[in-house]
Amino acid sequence: MKKEFLVLTTALFLMMSLKSQTPLNTAIDFTVTDITGVEHNLFSYLDAGKYVCIDFFFVNCGPCQVFAPKFQQTFEHFGCNSSNVIFLSISSQDNMVAVQNYAASHNYTYPMVPNTWGVTTTYQIGAYPTIILIAPNRQIVEKDIWPVNTAQVLIDKLLLYGAIPQSCSAVGVNELSDFIFSVTPNPFSDQIKIEVDSFVNVEIYDLMGKKLDSFIVNQLSNYNSASLKPGIYMIKAFSSEGKIVASQKLQKF
Repeated sequence: MKKEFLVLTTALFLMMSLKSQTPLNTAIDFTVTDITGVEHNLFSYLDAGKYVCIDFFFVNCGPCQVFAPKFQQTFEHFGCNSSNVIFLSISSQDNMVAVQNYAASHNYTYPMVPNTWGVTTTYQIGAYPTIILIAPNRQIVEKDIWPVNTAQVLIDKLLLYGAIPQSCSAVGVNELSDFIFSVTPNPFSDQIKIEVDSFVNVEIYDLMGKKLDSFIVNQLSNYNSASLKPGIYMIKAFSSEGKIVASQKLQKF
């Protein structure tokens, strides 16, 4: 299926942009905020040893709409950004409301970033969708993964670079089935209530594995999350022997 070109470009530019791949070899840093308020810095992910897979799209692009479910499937196959690949979908021209409505209407849960014309022009994207892959050494190892007839095509491509499959549902379940570990509400905005059935040490991490806080919980504790920015976090409970007994993914609005 032929890719859909940006509506506002001139006819001459369209003729010169038949190849949609980025001409860059080395990534250029950027910081963007997605539709849930989570901030993403490219080099922070790369420096943490993550690959970053970027889907450049816009909501009224027909081929983008066909591709999006495959991106969702691949995102879920590799742990919903909790494994060693970070997935971002970047719109060049759509505002926040348009992208939020698009994601909600299709139940897409991968990070979507609105109105990022600056990033799109920096990477010299001329047709949509364009899917690139950036390695931890900041090299753009895939300048346009296309065609993607099935999600398995994208999955197989990422496996070649050492992407680690991981179940999204595996994050957020107790490691020990007989251990009670409850964190509510989730998603949260201010405080979270943590309930356990025994004395444990609790630690909170960001998605890059950096420990942000550590505290003791004995049956019940209320945690003030004022120090946490909106985003996705991991909360882990450790026994007195230092063994992980439970873990859960949390989202702060």
